Amino acid sequence: MTVSVSLFYRMAVTISEANETIKLLLEIAEETSSTMRRMAVTDHFQAIQELGKGSYGEVLLAKHRDSGQMVALKMQSKEKTDREHFVVEHSIGLLLTSHLHIITTYGMAFETLTSYVSVQELAPTGTLLSIIKRKVSDQRCIHFIRTLEFMHRKSLVHCDKADNILMDPGCKSIKLADFGLTRIQGIYVPQMSWIIPYMAPELCALRHNEHLLLNPSLGQYPWKEALSNDWQYQDFICWHQGQVLTRAPSQWKRFTVEGRILFLQILAPNPTERCSVLEILHYINLPWTEEHLSEGLTSPLCGIINAAYESTHCWEAPLC
Repeated sequence: MTVSVSLFYRMAVTISEANETIKLLLEIAEETSSTMRRMAVTDHFQAIQELGKGSYGEVLLAKHRDSGQMVALKMQSKEKTDREHFVVEHSIGLLLTSHLHIITTYGMAFETLTSYVSVQELAPTGTLLSIIKRKVSDQRCIHFIRTLEFMHRKSLVHCDKADNILMDPGCKSIKLADFGLTRIQGIYVPQMSWIIPYMAPELCALRHNEHLLLNPSLGQYPWKEALSNDWQYQDFICWHQGQVLTRAPSQWKRFTVEGRILFLQILAPNPTERCSVLEILHYINLPWTEEHLSEGLTSPLCGIINAAYESTHCWEAPLC
């Protein structure tokens, strides 16, 4: 199968900014597509156990028969994923794999009778959300923010939720994973048929046959949906329009002035007004909640991550 050049150009309209990324992805995708072979998992791996399962398929813990290396096999069902989309996701993983805090995608990809298989680094066992109430060092969160910034510099937007920030139980390692929804910056996204809590307001407001230009930003929204019938969203909109820090809605009053300023920036309804990922680092040593202020402590940056993740969300949709 030859990966079409137009596949990547249809992913982005801001070609001047994404041209190098498109060129590299094309080269990787062509190589991946030409070397993929059909075989059984047992030809090269000993499957040990299932690590996870989702609508896409499953992830298996496996040992490479020749090297003895433990790996994760991401098995994507052919009923849910077509070959071209699999090649694109695998290629994005290979493009980003040099980064210390991104899950390593190995060069080996193959297909079985029922699945497309990507061979990946064995990931930490927990997610950031599963351990968010514990003390997570600011350094780990800085690693996460710089990882997203690394992607943005390559004109790639992760477009997925915080469940894909993986950490070990001791909070010593952080890895960003799963690039099935990753898109090139500048893609036009269509209206979605349903609304999810971490969908940005501009996506919620799309009408039938309307499209929106995708840009990277940071912030997961703390309401059910960014529409007029959601009282939490409307309270925030009124506060944001007034820009009076002392008149914050009740659920925001536990934060300090510094915390409120940043939340107004990362959750701004207008995407052009949202701060960049790196701007968050200016707030790392500031107190975030009144409790931390009274105790003379700075809030761990992971407090942001719990309430703030990539807000310009993109969903799994046909690229062709």
